[in-house]
Amino acid sequence: MSRAIRTLLEARNTALQASLGQINAELKAANIPVELEPYRRQIIAICDAFVRQCERNRNDLALGRDEILEDVLSNTQQASQGVRLISARLVAPVLRASSADRLSLITISWLHAKHSATALYPAAFTDGDCGVWPFTQIPPVYVFPSAEQRGLLYQPLLFHEFGHLLYACHKAEMDDLVGELQKQIEDSLTPNVQRNDRHAATQASERQMIVDTWYRWTQETLLRRSRSDDRRSCVSLGFFWLPGNNGPRRFLSTA
Repeated sequence: MSRAIRTLLEARNTALQASLGQINAELKAANIPVELEPYRRQIIAICDAFVRQCERNRNDLALGRDEILEDVLSNTQQASQGVRLISARLVAPVLRASSADRLSLITISWLHAKHSATALYPAAFTDGDCGVWPFTQIPPVYVFPSAEQRGLLYQPLLFHEFGHLLYACHKAEMDDLVGELQKQIEDSLTPNVQRNDRHAATQASERQMIVDTWYRWTQETLLRRSRSDDRRSCVSLGFFWLPGNNGPRRFLSTA
């Protein structure tokens, strides 16, 4: 059994090295704007690190020691997941690059340079609905629709997505802020006199559902800026009108 496992792991690591070699060759051959070069260097470095990991795995297998097979299996699985991430997400900004990318790349580079937590992240984006993959241990990748990449009109959307990256960089502090608001919301929704019958558990579950939903809403709200209509302007200021049992109760602020 151990010999069969060793053979399978050897084949898997060899295949991973071949895939990484092909990815590296394509990355190096791509014609990209100068603003994307720092990102390409970092992705190539990540590929090289996984190549070395696969080589270590094969060297460990060559030792013929059954007691380390579990560790080699774990390391091989990590390498497989890494190669899948590289192939599915990280190479796209380089392989799809064109000279028209410069505007968005310059905007992202400027945003990153303005905050110490993101200053070392290179600029990169790929095609798709507006969003960001807010990686913090590896370079983050923005997602931007193709037609909107080449003009100034939609560039402010990148500022919002940058906010999600900042949230990820300061997740502990930001989650504390959101948690405080959740507690205020829960207190506001809890009636002064609570039931003790078959409906009590249902009402408590409904209140918790509202509190949990506000976690996602508040993440978005904390990142918003002022909009044109009055309702959105109130949201941008961080105020929420909570309904009470006898009508609206009060405003709560996240500012």
